[in-house]
Amino acid sequence: MAKAKPNAAKPEKEFKAGKGFTKEDWDAVSDNPEWTEEDFRNASPFADVFPYLAESIRRSRGRRHSTIRRNRSRCASTAMWSPASVPADRAGRAG
Repeated sequence: MAKAKPNAAKPEKEFKAGKGFTKEDWDAVSDNPEWTEEDFRNASPFADVFPYLAESIRRSRGRRHSTIRRNRSRCASTAMWSPASVPADRAGRAG
């Protein structure tokens, strides 16, 4: 039987051992009340509260081009083959 996935929408209300934290850790953070509509209205965007951290996250997103520039011996290329040479090439190699 497949193991049930944790549901992020419904957090656990009681402490369960073996989840990566102790009972003391659970007790230290368990008094955090749920947010009200007013809390959501008064909340500030992450980028406004932590502008330098938000910028570093924004910069780190996407493909890293520096690794491609370092390894110039390998690059993508396209070759055009004449129709006559393809069967001859396939016949000359195994597989």
